Amino acid sequence: MNYDYKVDITQKNNAHTQCINLIKSSSMVLDLGCAVGAIGEYLNKSKNCMVIGVDYLEEFVNIAKSKECYSEVHQLDLNNEISKLEKYKGCFDFILAADVIEHLYNPQKFLEGILPLLKDSGSIVLSIPNIAHASIKLNLMQNKFDYTSMGLLDNTHIRFFTRKSIIELCNSTGLQIKECEFVYAPYSTYYENVDIYKFSPLILKHIAKSDESFVYQYVLCLQKGDITNNENKLIPDHTECNNYKKIKLLKHAKRYFKNIWLK
Repeated sequence: MNYDYKVDITQKNNAHTQCINLIKSSSMVLDLGCAVGAIGEYLNKSKNCMVIGVDYLEEFVNIAKSKECYSEVHQLDLNNEISKLEKYKGCFDFILAADVIEHLYNPQKFLEGILPLLKDSGSIVLSIPNIAHASIKLNLMQNKFDYTSMGLLDNTHIRFFTRKSIIELCNSTGLQIKECEFVYAPYSTYYENVDIYKFSPLILKHIAKSDESFVYQYVLCLQKGDITNNENKLIPDHTECNNYKKIKLLKHAKRYFKNIWLK
């Protein structure tokens, strides 16, 4: 963890930026899984929000406190200590859980537990990694499912999500998807490295048929309400996806067949 990490709001294809943009200025915010406080610091100093932080690690809690941008910071296990936040019932305009629920044993229980902490018009903002990304699909075709220090297969992840399972989670919790954003990534990433030249152009083209293959993270703003339209949400932008799925098929085909001939 980079303790000097600062949010760069100019990075649009970034989950932290997208979460921040979903939170209105001068709001009361609960920052769950606040880590060293990068998002809370930005919300407090740049958007005039009053922020309360929660994290599991004492080291992170102490660093977040030292930044003096949180009204309070609590050390809690979000798997089983949500009830300790009951004093904040009905207090928050926004509850932020950026890259949190994939670390929890029971995400539905977690969401149900934080709902009473919202104001009637309040929202939950989540960022969730997509296990159906192209890099995971291609690595599985090589019998690889290797955990890493960060990324989609962060070795602390215990739950994995696709577009379909995210919608099911929202529906089962009675949460309406009000807004959604997407973080996009190509076939191969820094943490999920794939040698695409080991695959035929036909396989890569098949992977590319699904725009969801190029969604790295889903970013959602949720409210209590009508869930009937959730199925039509979380549809990535086709034009944006094309920017990440483009490969030079002719060049790739030449390299592919060259590799075959040299064997």
